[in-house]
This record gives sequence, structure tokens and C-alpha cells, in this order.
Amino acid sequence: MKRLLYFLLILLPALIAAALLFLGYAKIDTAMSSLLPTNQANNAVFQAVEDAQNRRFNETAVLIIGAENPDIAFDNAQKIAQLWRNSGLFDTVEDTITFNINDLIKTNQQLNVALLPEDEAQLLLDNPTQYFQQRAEDLANPFSGSLIPVADDWLGFGRFLSSKQGVAALEWSSEYNMLYSTDKEKTWVWLRANPNKKAIAHIPQLVQQTQDFAQQKGVEIAVSGGIFFAADSKHKAERESKIMSSIGLTLTFAFLLWAFRTPRILALLVVLVAGISTGLAVSLTVFSTVHILTIVVGTSLVGVLVDFPLHGLASTLFRQPENTRHAKNSIRRLLPTFAISLIITAAGYLLLLTAPLPLLKQTAVFSVAALFAAFLCTVFLLPEFLRHYQARTTHFTHLAYFLYNNIKRLPLLWISLICGVFLSIGIAKSQWQDDIRQWVVLPNHLLQQTLKVAQISGIDMGGQSLIIQAENEDDLLFQSREIAQKIAPFADSQGLHQWILPQATQRQLKQQLQKIAEEKQEVSSMTEFGISPAVLYDAMQHTAQKPDITLSGSLNTPLGQAWQHLYIGKVGEQHLALLPLSNIRNLPEIAKIVQQHTCTKHACVRLINKRKELNQQFTQIRNQTIVLKIISFVLAWLILWWLFGIRKSTLIIAIPTAAVLCTIGVFGWLNTPIGLFAAFGLLLSSAVGVDYAVYTLNAPEHAASKIAGITLAAFTTTLSFGLLSLSATPAVAAFGLSVAIAVLLNWAMCMMLIAKQR
Repeated sequence: MKRLLYFLLILLPALIAAALLFLGYAKIDTAMSSLLPTNQANNAVFQAVEDAQNRRFNETAVLIIGAENPDIAFDNAQKIAQLWRNSGLFDTVEDTITFNINDLIKTNQQLNVALLPEDEAQLLLDNPTQYFQQRAEDLANPFSGSLIPVADDWLGFGRFLSSKQGVAALEWSSEYNMLYSTDKEKTWVWLRANPNKKAIAHIPQLVQQTQDFAQQKGVEIAVSGGIFFAADSKHKAERESKIMSSIGLTLTFAFLLWAFRTPRILALLVVLVAGISTGLAVSLTVFSTVHILTIVVGTSLVGVLVDFPLHGLASTLFRQPENTRHAKNSIRRLLPTFAISLIITAAGYLLLLTAPLPLLKQTAVFSVAALFAAFLCTVFLLPEFLRHYQARTTHFTHLAYFLYNNIKRLPLLWISLICGVFLSIGIAKSQWQDDIRQWVVLPNHLLQQTLKVAQISGIDMGGQSLIIQAENEDDLLFQSREIAQKIAPFADSQGLHQWILPQATQRQLKQQLQKIAEEKQEVSSMTEFGISPAVLYDAMQHTAQKPDITLSGSLNTPLGQAWQHLYIGKVGEQHLALLPLSNIRNLPEIAKIVQQHTCTKHACVRLINKRKELNQQFTQIRNQTIVLKIISFVLAWLILWWLFGIRKSTLIIAIPTAAVLCTIGVFGWLNTPIGLFAAFGLLLSSAVGVDYAVYTLNAPEHAASKIAGITLAAFTTTLSFGLLSLSATPAVAAFGLSVAIAVLLNWAMCMMLIAKQR
């Protein structure tokens, strides 16, 4: 009955985690953007822009279907759109766009004079006669392209509706009511879809199904959108987690079975299940959203979680008084050492909470919760599962004795000197470098398709953007126009000033129209077509009486939706907009212009260089990590000094310090850059090193028993983090590699310390 209760206690966290996921209170995140640093409070502007861009990229899936024969492209686009609808993975699939003439007339009447391009607005202000002369010429041209009947647009503002569609490369087919582009003699038809919650699990299969269909029909497809990258990341991370967990557990328990020669050692699974399930449950409760890579990193805790029971069980392998050969007694004898190690190791993880990286914060909470669960399980539950366990001498026992008897024969001083020189050169060769491109490897097939979509749409994804910041919407439009004019020789741009006129300009135009109507100015160029001057004057007065159109109000119209992504909204007291750049010819000159554009509390223009900013943040965070490392060593030394005195505490801290320095040297010889994640790996490994040193110097065990305990712990930890170093995510691989190397070095130094103790 007691064991059944223990099993329920162990499974409870797993049940809580499953319930949180099933009920929707928590979810597993796979978005690449979630791996990036969170901006600080003083960067609220950049955070707002980043959030808006991420929403646009992640909430929309784009598919283009191309063929040399336009009819084949349109026909198959309709069939693929139906395939996507039938999949049930999208809330909406937009393939056809029907232009209702009544809606266009309504939009034209609503926006009226605000729709005028800037040059046309200036012409109407400076030379109204010439403006109406051009309007008359358009009326005489049957190919002028205006969709609005003359009777509903006497003043000709509707002529410019077609130029306001947002993406110039997209055209509308009146025959199929679909959007398309032409590129290299191919017609590309556009579909847009909004994925639902079920999409991420099944998107890869749907894309493959779509690809197979396209090949059969002889058409080409390309996709773009955050959902495709997120689904690929989720699939790879889940597969990686399963493979690493399976290999790690198999090799770990194969080694432990060899070391202890009893299947009862499988009781350590109790510790692992309790630790990992508790870590997941607590993380989901605290954050509500946990990234899939947190779970991948969490699987690497296999080695660390079994450190406590392995230290305790190691002593049962040796000929000691009978009461120490029982697992329960052995574990309880080491309880004070376990407690100190737990505090030091947990403190190392908790320091990760200071990092502005969601992944590392989640890893910190996951790991600390898992460690405490493993500790409690080792102390209270594991002895129950090993109640009748009686250890016996094994081959591993002989290995421990072999190490015990032969370490002292090694020329440790010469080995230390040679290794010191070798690693000092490595430290000098080390590279401290952070680059967002080292964090993740984007799937090449998706990246190529995304670039193809960008190229065909005319959007330069490699371009930069400017953030326009102003006190009100009118100033925002004026700022956008001013900076666009200044950078025009060095790049093309698309801004909100191309969409709508400021209210101040609208008022000037309406005053001009009122003046023309009141003074009955000459409009003979229009009357030649049989249009009564009175009709024109009435239209002018009617337009002059209409309310001004705000920027935010204009974006809520059907036509304005194509421009919504450029308006970020209001952050604090400031209005924000984007000015995307394309066909950049001289970025340094643009940066110089932006720097000369002095920022005030009322207005500002900033250049977004996401990669540069992220790399600067990474470097700053990495430097903070080094400071945290020093602080952690000082705090650990103070705790240990209070417990053991100055000599022993200094010796304990010296071991992980030397291991960290040596790891930097190894990275130097491997020509591997030390980035942010590698630095955090060093932070964690130092806590593990303190654990080994405390056990080495304070455990009430025979030297051979200590060798066995540290060797067991180091092997399992190095194995789990070594597997992590094979991760397809470079940042995670660097984290695993730094921990694995540092743990091995900590083990080697503890072996030397044991030899010296003799």
C-alpha cells in the first residue's frame, strides 16, 4: 500500500503537467522568436515593433502556386485552396478577392481627398487648373484604369485607388477574382491562410501533400510564414528529445547495470521520473508557456539528477561495516553533503533567472524544481524501493580500486604543468563571439521558399527598416515623408505617407476646393465633356464639408488593410510606424542620415538592425554572465567558509574555477567560439564542480568509494550533456559541449585531489 502511494506521488507532477496542457492553461512553444532576448523596459518601442512583426509573420501562412500557363496556375490554386480548407488546419483560407464596385465607391467617398498622392495634392494646391486639365485628359483616355464611375467621382480622387494596394507586384485577375504576380514568364497565384491551434502538429504533412499534388499537376509551389518554421522546429525538437532521451537512458542504465550488476538499480528511474515530471509541471505552472527546447535541455538532466543516489550507492560497493552496505543507511550518512551540494547546484541554476532569455529562465525553473524533486525522492522514496537491496563487489569496484591505487603513481605535478601550459595557449586562442546565426539552423528548403515568396512579391526581406516615432499621427506621416525623401538616393522605401495624407494637408485641400467653388473659378477643361460647373462646385463643397480622415481610421477600411502592418500603434505617448527599406544601395549613408536626425521627446527616427542589436545584447548578457560567475564563486566561497573554514572552502572553489579556465582553453584549441550559451554552460558546470569538490573533501567515505561516486556521477552527466552537444540547434549544442568538457575536467581534478589526500 505504501509503495502504491509512493508511485502516485511520483506520477502526480506528470498528471498535473498533462492536465495543464490538455485543458489549455499551458502550451508548448516552438516559435523561433521565443528564443530571442526580451527587450528591457527602456526599449518598449523596439519591443512593440518586434511583437507586431512576430504576430504578422506567425499568424499568416502564404502559399504561391506558379505555372507558365496562367490558366493552369489559377485552376490548381483553386484546387489547393480547397485542399487546405478540407484539412481543418486553418480558420480561413483566402484565395478569391471580389472587388464590389459599391464597396469601392463607398471607400472612395469615405477617404476622398485623403487618397491623393502627395504630388497630386501639391498640384491641386499650387495649380488647380492643371490638376483638372489632367483629370479631363484621364476622362478622355479609355485606358485610364479608374474603376469608379465618373458620376461617383467628379473630382477624380478614385483614380488613385489602384496605386494604394500596398504591394505593387500583386495584380488582380477579374476573371478568377484572385491575386497573382508575374515573374520570369511564370504566373504565381497567391493564397493566404490563418492557421488554427491544430495546425502546428500537422502542417508538415499538409505541405508534403500539397507538394505531391503540385508535382503531379506540373506546377511549382512555395510557402512562407512562421507556422512552417515553428512546425519544423517542433518536429525536429521532439524527435531530438526522444532520440537523446532514449540513447541517454539506455547508455546510462547499461553502464549502471554493469557497475552494480543488479536490475534493482533500475529503481533510479523513480528519481528521473519524479525529477523531470516535476520540472515540467512547475515550469508550465510558472510560465504557462514552455519552449520545446526547454524540454530538450531538460532531458539532459538525466546525469545530474542521479548524482545524489549514485554518490550514496557507490559506498555500498565496498567492504565496509555491514550497516553501511545498505542503501538506506548509506544515503542517510551522506545527507549533509547532499544538502550542501543541492544548495550550491540550485544556486547555479537560479542565476540563470537573471538572463533576459525566456529559454534560460524556463531552464532555470525546470532544473531547480527537478533537482529538489530528485533530492526528496532520493532521501525519502528511493530507500523504500531498495529496501532489500544488498550490494556486492563488481567489475566497477575493481576499476575504482585500480584508480585508487594508481593515481598516486602518476607524475601529477608534471601533468599539471604540461596541461597548464597547453590550456594557457588555448585560452589565448579562445574566441568570444556571439552571432544570431549560431543560435539556430533554419531549414534550408523553407528558407529558400520564403526568399522566393519575398522576391516574387517585391519585398526585400534582407532589407532593413526604420522606426518612425512621433507625438501624433500627422507628425508620423510628415516624419515618414521627410526621412523617405532624404534616403531616396540610397534605398527604396514604402511608408504610410504613400497611403494617406496628413489631416493638416487634407484641410488645406478642402479649403482650396471651397475657395474654387465659392469663387466659381474656371474649370472649362472639365465642362468640355458636358459636365456642368454647378455639379463640380457642388462636389467640391460637399468634399470640403467632410470630416478629416485619421491615419488609424483609414487603416480600418478594406483598402487600408494592406498598409496596417506599417502602423505599430501607440506606445506610451508616442505613435509608431515602420518604413521598410528595399534595394539598399548604401546602408552606412542611411545610418548616417538617421543619426543626424536628432531624437526628441516628440519625434524620432531609428534604424532597425535586428541582427546587430541582438548580437550586442548577447555580448552584453554574456558579460553579465561572467560577472554572475564571479559573484556565484564569491557567494559559494562565503557559504563554504562559514561551514568548513577558509582553507577547505578555498580549495573547493579552486577546483571548478580551474575547470572553467581549462574549458575555455579547450574551446580555444577546438577553434570553437564561446558564445552566450557556452558561457551559461560554464556557469552551470561550476555548480556541478562545487558539488564534486564538496563530496570529495567532506563525504565520510573511503577514498576508493569517493572515486566510485564521482566517476559514476561524472560519467552519467558527461554522457547526457555530451549527447546534448550533438543537438541540431547550435546554441544548445554549445551549452551541452561546455558542460560536458567542464564536468570531465572537474572529475579529473577531484581524482588528483583524492590522490593528494592520501
